[in-house]
Amino acid sequence: MDTTKQREEFEAWFNNEVFSLKLADSKLVNCYWDAWQAAQKAAIASIEIELPERKSADYFADESFSRKDLAAIHNVTVEQCKVRVTAAGLRVKS
Repeated sequence: MDTTKQREEFEAWFNNEVFSLKLADSKLVNCYWDAWQAAQKAAIASIEIELPERKSADYFADESFSRKDLAAIHNVTVEQCKVRVTAAGLRVKS
């Protein structure tokens, strides 16, 4: 989710739960916003994703496809998942 969308959701929560006033430019709202973002970053930093391990050609028993090709497809897919997970700010379990 982009920062603008997060800010909109935060302000909606803040205005409904904390104050019934529209205080989008106040220092108090910005202070809460900074705390909100820090909490989000801390929560994301604590998430660790475990991906499947790489496989060798010997792992695959399907005779319809080359075992070497299946292993390559599997391993490339795992690597692409790793790239996307880390791009989202999450950690990949080693």
